[in-house]
Amino acid sequence: DLDFLVGLGRQAAIAIEKARLFHEQNRRSKIIGTLAEIANEIATTRDVIPALEKISQRALELLKANHVAMYLLQDNNVTLKLVTACGTYREEILTHVRKIGEGVTGNVFLNAVPEIINNLAGDMRRVNVPGTPEEDAKFETLMSCPLILRGKPIGVINAWRLRQDGLFNETELNFLVSIAHQASI
Repeated sequence: DLDFLVGLGRQAAIAIEKARLFHEQNRRSKIIGTLAEIANEIATTRDVIPALEKISQRALELLKANHVAMYLLQDNNVTLKLVTACGTYREEILTHVRKIGEGVTGNVFLNAVPEIINNLAGDMRRVNVPGTPEEDAKFETLMSCPLILRGKPIGVINAWRLRQDGLFNETELNFLVSIAHQASI
């Protein structure tokens, strides 16, 4: 009986691993398709903001995020202004402005390095977006990625998701980096 159960357990483990690999491959295919759509959107539009809004919406859907927002460096070279946001607190996020070096967003811009922050409430750099519940930070994870053009940061893209819906991972961060490269162009 024990040998039978061990054999059954091995077969179940193989089936689970195959299902995981299939799911991961399916997700990668969706990412590649979305990146191609974004590239097409960029190539066929003259209006920057509507293109960035579509990019944000696609990122929101594919990452299963609650919010996605893009900040761009303003002419004063001090302020990062939100140019597009989608998700639950869209209106509140759109009023949000950051200075370089301020909050997670300002730090990601300053350091020009993408980050995953799985414990947002515990991050000392976190600054609450006015009009959003302070307690949401206890339940959220954040990915933040600089928008870089010709070697210099020009903005930041952020994606938030409830931790109960899964922590962000390196594959998703790589996807966000790819979106950031295309959005920068």
